[in-house]
This record gives sequence, structure tokens and C-alpha cells, in this order.
Amino acid sequence: MSILELADRLGVALSVHTVAGSNLAGKNRMDRALASEDIVVPVLKELYEWRSLRSLTVKNPWTEGFDLIDDDAKIAVQVTIGAHGRKKVRDCIAGFAASRPSAEYRQLYFLFLRTRPFDRKSLADIVVPEGIDFSPSEHVIGIGDLIAKAGETKYYDNLKAVVEELEKAVGLSRSDRYNFDAIALSNDLVVTLARGFEPGPGEGFRREAWRHAAGLLDAYQRAGSVARLRGEARAASGKFIDLAKLAIEKVRIFTEGGCHNVNDFRNAAKAWGGLRDAQWQLAAFDEQTPDPNAEEPARPRGLFALLRRLFG
Repeated sequence: MSILELADRLGVALSVHTVAGSNLAGKNRMDRALASEDIVVPVLKELYEWRSLRSLTVKNPWTEGFDLIDDDAKIAVQVTIGAHGRKKVRDCIAGFAASRPSAEYRQLYFLFLRTRPFDRKSLADIVVPEGIDFSPSEHVIGIGDLIAKAGETKYYDNLKAVVEELEKAVGLSRSDRYNFDAIALSNDLVVTLARGFEPGPGEGFRREAWRHAAGLLDAYQRAGSVARLRGEARAASGKFIDLAKLAIEKVRIFTEGGCHNVNDFRNAAKAWGGLRDAQWQLAAFDEQTPDPNAEEPARPRGLFALLRRLFG
């Protein structure tokens, strides 16, 4: 597994925790939000090298201004889950200025666990008390920043151990559901691309099918980055991706060329058939019981079937 794939796993785990924590907080369940402090400590230790970072035991964690502290680096971190903004930052900086251990602690970082990036521009004119160093570009951290740092780390084994523990903490075991998600997307891609051979209402063959399939290929590759595909399964996935790119291009040529060229059709149908077979081979590596209601890759029918018999 590459370092970029490991960074993707980190992003998935943090996103799952963020969504769950935000939804529970809406029901006045703050336990998951409070657990964020302990969950992210190993991540920040590894990515920012704040080796002495620890969670504080305070009476009122919402008014102290910071949740984590590193007595060696002399920094503090406020961990926030949900859609808090400018007022939260202003109040926490004021709290940090009043309750920090000493004047040596000048930097307060904000880790925002939210699905959308924090708008750093909204903090451009925020008033910072004397003796506090705070820059939105440096001291505001989002999930995307953590993923970027993870992708650049030189300590692969350390990060791998951190990510695996994080996945356990947020309820994501390395189970076959990742595998299933990737394979389900590959199935959808084949089915979608087959619609390129179906006549559209008054406009010839459906020209948009290859575009939709291209979008699904991007989604498949992202899902595959966290899928448990090893050995022969990984090779089958690589083959599927290569054949998907080829089939999408051939279907594009066929549909955008006016659909009158027999060679274009033959090439598109052949490429699609190879992709369908590759998807079946890929699906054989799914260790879960297949969903009996899942849509199988479409078989040739109608005009598509006739032409494929004639020219395939």
C-alpha cells in the first residue's frame, strides 16, 4: 500500500468520525465530540511531531480555550467538531490568553473536524491579544491538511500504526465492506457504459453514457484506494481500470461520431465486452456474500446484441 493510499484511509476515518460526531451533537450527545481530543492526539503527534502532546483534564472544556497541550513545543490545540466559526476562534484565543500555563505558550492551533474546509479568510481581521501568535494560514488545521501531511510523511510504519488504531477507535475495521464498495462501483460503471449502446429519445445513441462512466471510474479508483485488494485481486483491479479507460474512450468515439461507423461500433462493443469480463473476474475476489438484488453488468440485447453478433 502506498503512502497516498494510507493518507486516504486517514481521511476516511476522520470523515466518518466527523459525520457521526456532528449528527450526535445535534441530539445533545456530546460524547463523540469530546472523544475527538483523544482520537486525534496520536495523529497530531505523528504528523506535526508534537511528541509530548496530551489531553487536558479541565472542569469546563468549552471555556478554557484549548483541549490539548505540548509542554515541550509550548503549543496548545483546540479541537472542534461541527460547524463552529469565527466566534469560536475569537473566544478560544481569549480563553487561551487567560489560562495558558505561562507566557512561553504563544501559539494556539485549531483543528476543525468538519466535512467542508474552514474559511480561513473569515479570520483575516480577527483581533489577537498581545503575546499570542496566531495566523489563520498556519494555525487552522482541517482534515485536508492532515491528509496532505500524511501523504508527505517519511515515517510510513508509524503512520500505518496510527491509522489502524484510528480506524478501530471510530468503528472502522479493515473489513470487506471496502472491497464490496469498490466492486459495487465497478459493476455500476459497466452497467452505465452499456447504456451508450441504447438509442436515446430522438438523438441517436446516448452520448452522455461515457461521461457518467468516467465519473464512476474516478469514484472506483478512490474507493479502491482503501479496498482490501491484494495479490491477484489487486492485479484484477488494475486490469479493470485499464480496460475501463479503453472502453470509455471507444464508446465516446462511437457515440460522438454519429454512430454510423461500423468499425467504431465494433471497437466499442469489443472494449465493453472485455470490460464486462474483467468486472466479473474482479467481483470473484469479493469475500462477502453477493447482494441478490444487485444489478449485474448488462448483457447485450436488442440492437446492441444483433450488431455484436454480426461484427463482434
